[in-house]
Amino acid sequence: GEPERYDVIVSRALGSLRLFTALGRPLLAEGGRMIAYKGGMDEGEGDEAEPLKDLKEKFSIDIHSYSLSLSGDRRSLVFVRPKKGVGTT
Repeated sequence: GEPERYDVIVSRALGSLRLFTALGRPLLAEGGRMIAYKGGMDEGEGDEAEPLKDLKEKFSIDIHSYSLSLSGDRRSLVFVRPKKGVGTT
C-alpha cells in the first residue's frame, strides 16, 4: 500500500539537505513542509551552498538563523517546501 504521509517532517543531525529531502519528500503530504535543524548556516555559505542551488529548482527554502544565548554558537532552522508542479525525482 501507499506509505503514510505527514504534514511536517523534522530532522536533526541527519546529514545533508540533499539526503533529508530525498528521504523526506516521498513521505510528505500535499502542502506539507520539512524542517531541518542545522549548525550555523546562512544562505550561500558552508558545505550546503552548492546543494542549496540545486535544491531550489524543486523546493522553496527559507533559512532562519540565530545564536544560542549562552555560547553564542550559530544554529539554523531550514524550512523546505516542494514547489507546486515539480516532480519528486
